[in-house]
Amino acid sequence: MTETPAANPLDTQRTEQKADKKLNIYTASKSEIFGKNFIAGMGRSLGSIVIYVLFITVISVAITQLLLPQLPGFLQNFTSTLTPGPAGSQANPAQIQQLLNQLGQ
Repeated sequence: MTETPAANPLDTQRTEQKADKKLNIYTASKSEIFGKNFIAGMGRSLGSIVIYVLFITVISVAITQLLLPQLPGFLQNFTSTLTPGPAGSQANPAQIQQLLNQLGQ
C-alpha cells in the first residue's frame, strides 16, 4: 500500500488563506467589479453584432435570390399598363389579369 505524504503545514495555511480571500461583491474592489462587468458587456455586445450581421445577411440573400429576379418582368408589365394610350382608351383587361396572376405567384 502506498501512503499519502503528510500535509505540509504551509500548504494548509495557504489553502485556508485562499478560502478566506474568496472574492464576492462585498469583498471585491471596485476595479475588479468594473473589469469583470466590462468584459461581460463587451462579450455581449460582440455576440449581438454577430447575430445581427448573420440576420441581415440571411435577409439580403433571400431578397436578392427570390424577389429581385421576378421584379423586372413585373415592373415592365406594370408600367406598360399604367402608361396612357390614345385618348379615350382603357387598360387592357388581359394585361390587368396577367399582372394579378404575377402578383399571386
